[in-house]
Amino acid sequence: MDNQITTVLALYGTNGWTDEHTTAIQALPELNEIIFFLNGDEAGQKAVQKYAPMMKSTYPKVKVSNVEVPHNEDVNSLLDSHSEEIIIHLIKERKEIEFLFSTEKSIENKKTEQAESPIFAREEVEVNTVTSTPEEKENQVKTNGSDTQNPYNLKYASEAASYQIKGFKTDQMDSLKITLQIALN
Repeated sequence: MDNQITTVLALYGTNGWTDEHTTAIQALPELNEIIFFLNGDEAGQKAVQKYAPMMKSTYPKVKVSNVEVPHNEDVNSLLDSHSEEIIIHLIKERKEIEFLFSTEKSIENKKTEQAESPIFAREEVEVNTVTSTPEEKENQVKTNGSDTQNPYNLKYASEAASYQIKGFKTDQMDSLKITLQIALN
């Protein structure tokens, strides 16, 4: 965040995302990161789980991260019990949120992480990357109704309905959270 313009946008509570927030973010053409800094309680964690995939599916090239606030703390309680440097420290230590289709880390980094992990110690992990030209992607959408251009928001259209699948990893290794939106035609 050094030498960068930082814009702060407050939610109206953990369920307080409005069209005003969406409009404000859309007005930031050079947006490169969205940082969630919510209370360290269950409601704050659920709000991050709710809004982070929404932001990543809308802005796939923007980094989405979360400030890990100590359990049952908030900005006010932290400032009451610590100096203001605690806020700066927590922001600097923020963690990028990993999504199901995240391409932020290189394939080599993932292989190295997996090789060092006891879970993957006995497995060989192979990652295949498929690339298409814009013309091929356009033809794919026209021929089979699928749109995979945004890996955080997969789309499929049929005569009966349109589908969108948005997904991301959770903190649990064997867990995955997805949102399926179905619009009947």
